[in-house]
Amino acid sequence: MIKKLTQTCFFILISIALIPSMEQPAFAQVKKINAASENLLAGKVDEAIDIYESIPPLAGGNQYALAYNRGVALYRQGKMELAKSSFVESLASDDPEVASKAAYNVGNCLFAGGLQKAETQKDGAIESLKSAISFYRDALSIDENATDARANIELAYQLQRKLQQDQQQDQQQDQQQDQQQDQQQEKKEDQQQEKKEDQQQEKKEEMSKKDAEKMLEALQQKEKELQEKLQKKKVKGQKIKILKDW
Repeated sequence: MIKKLTQTCFFILISIALIPSMEQPAFAQVKKINAASENLLAGKVDEAIDIYESIPPLAGGNQYALAYNRGVALYRQGKMELAKSSFVESLASDDPEVASKAAYNVGNCLFAGGLQKAETQKDGAIESLKSAISFYRDALSIDENATDARANIELAYQLQRKLQQDQQQDQQQDQQQDQQQDQQQEKKEDQQQEKKEDQQQEKKEEMSKKDAEKMLEALQQKEKELQEKLQKKKVKGQKIKILKDW
């Protein structure tokens, strides 16, 4: 059995400091981000996403913080592809903590996708796991203390190896089935050929029997005709006996 992810998502919401000197629109947007984050922490995922989606693009690092928090909310909602897109956007952050956690969570989105494909699309699952491992490594390269990323690399490798082994077994089974089908087909063809040859032989034997009967009939007919000719010759060659009249 493959263990579950160390954490389904590295849930660290980023609060943005409110600076009194901020322009009023930016100040209001930051307040919205923090309000959405509070809703998310309270389990109100849908409300949090509605607020995040209502916030227009921000300037500087705040945009990456918004993208990261929105990714967390979308992940909690089960929308992996949208969550992954938000985390990828936040990878460009200059804040190492944000960038490392974003890379880690992109890996988690890919890992989750690999798990979903594991039963029906092994090739796709393996590719997703390889990509997940790559992002976990990115997280470690930014923050060497990202222990969860290191743990999930091992989990992803385990699942990848298991799927590859399953693929090999499936291929072997397919090959065996193909061989069995080929053998059965070959046996069927041999039986059909043998039956055809038997039928041809029976037909030849039947024809030979009929030919022999015809030859016998012909010989008998000739014998009969010969006997009739001989009988006629014998009758012609007989002398007529003259009776004396006295």
